[in-house]
Amino acid sequence: RAEHPVHALMGCGASTQSTAAPASKEPKGGFVENTLLFLPAGVVTSLGIVPNLSDKGTTVRTMWLGRVWHLKALLVQQYERKKRAHRQGKLSTADRKKLDKMLEDPQTVKKLHRMVTLWHGAITRLRTQLSPLRRIDPSTIRSTVVYAHGSGGCAWDNTRICRMMAEMGYLVVVPDGFAYPPDSQMGKLRHKQVAPLLGPRDNVDYWEGDLVYTSGSKGDLTYSTSAEAVLANPEGFRALYEKVFQLRSAELHWIIRAIPGRLKTNGLHLGGTSEGAMAIARFDDRRYGHLILSRFINSFSVEHCYFTPTPVAAQIGGRLSVPTLNIIGTHDEFFGSERSVAALVSADRKNGYGARKLTGHAYATFTRQKLGHAAVCFLQGGMHSPCTTHDNFLRELFRFFLARPNQIAHLAQVWAHDPALAQLVRVEQSTAQPVGHTAASLSEVTLLHVKIMKLPQEITVREMRTNRLAAGNKGLSSALDHKMLRAVSAQAAREEEDAARVEALLAQIHGRVEAGGFKNDAGASAGLSLSRVFVSITGTRQ
Repeated sequence: RAEHPVHALMGCGASTQSTAAPASKEPKGGFVENTLLFLPAGVVTSLGIVPNLSDKGTTVRTMWLGRVWHLKALLVQQYERKKRAHRQGKLSTADRKKLDKMLEDPQTVKKLHRMVTLWHGAITRLRTQLSPLRRIDPSTIRSTVVYAHGSGGCAWDNTRICRMMAEMGYLVVVPDGFAYPPDSQMGKLRHKQVAPLLGPRDNVDYWEGDLVYTSGSKGDLTYSTSAEAVLANPEGFRALYEKVFQLRSAELHWIIRAIPGRLKTNGLHLGGTSEGAMAIARFDDRRYGHLILSRFINSFSVEHCYFTPTPVAAQIGGRLSVPTLNIIGTHDEFFGSERSVAALVSADRKNGYGARKLTGHAYATFTRQKLGHAAVCFLQGGMHSPCTTHDNFLRELFRFFLARPNQIAHLAQVWAHDPALAQLVRVEQSTAQPVGHTAASLSEVTLLHVKIMKLPQEITVREMRTNRLAAGNKGLSSALDHKMLRAVSAQAAREEEDAARVEALLAQIHGRVEAGGFKNDAGASAGLSLSRVFVSITGTRQ
């Protein structure tokens, strides 16, 4: 006799198989299920999953990096193990006869089918939410950071910044625009081959470039900006960058809504790097009110440049009262004030666009808009990847900013109490009144010059402080001394490689500009339509 479908639904006589280890390279599900998660140590322990990620300077893995569908699969494995441990025997013949008798009643069958329909609907809705995060106790995290990666995905400095915040105890949620299935509409716009879940023995060295992809990027919205391309078709690139922002903005809204309400009670920080920083800067967060605790904008100058189609697009698009931090290097090859892509595009009077006088940072924008609490950290010698030269500074900066965002304009005054931190920053300009002043400023914005870090960034903050103490005593230990020498050599090699690459690129572009600019290329793709993209993300048309 064929088993009744209701028996199967209730698990009567059905066999249950354990979920296989989530090691597939192909992305599963849609946008939400492919979101990347950086789980801090407290969450990893409370969920009972195996940590697969360490921090800089240690091989001890206490954190976890993976996608939402990875975490779901691991939690399902736990459930299946518990179910097998407490599994009851099969139904007796008498119990089956009782169930069969009940199923002879049409009203009972109708109710059961209604229950199945409701259950399937609930499962479908859960797939569009960050449902595994409901298992996280808010007491095991400080708060949640929603991070927007750059135009190359969540690799290089993007991963480093996320893992340093996870080490501090923050849950980091990263919507990944490159992890859609390749045959989907979204996958045709941007796609990278997704790496399998990291294992406990996989290489997770802090300076490893890419931990989450196994291929380069492809798709209609994949680009690597050069001044030559922008000047050849300025209107096309204006349209491209505007549509990229609309896409990234929709992703942010969707993810914020998907975060469980219980975690939202701890508040949300928004942040991003490069293209993601542009999205965070322009993102309209007003609908979320006091849910948003702060925003940080890394490696983007928040000025009218090739990345912002209009002057209005070069402004903060959300609540001006949200504490805001801008981090950018003095030698950023894309948004710097001199010999950058932004500067070269702006300098071309025929085809270029953007502000004629670029500063390379957001201080002018912040003061003009009268942000309530804001700071700009201008990293001396820093390029588009600031971790190479200022990784330890970023750690101290994020530790302060995420904990005390309303005090960011007074960072130098607070750090003055610690000689090791006080020597790192110098106030260049500020609209903020001193702490304790009777008449507080309605707008507190500070421009901070951040000095070149004296020690190589491969060493940890603890080792940096140890070195400072040793300098006043009898010097470094032999082991630390040898590590320091190796770190100096490794960092010098990275800096020389980056500098040579950037110098060659900018010299080539600069030479073309000096020779008479670029001809407009009408064949560039300016007409990309994202209407179907918005349908796939939000269910509504643009």
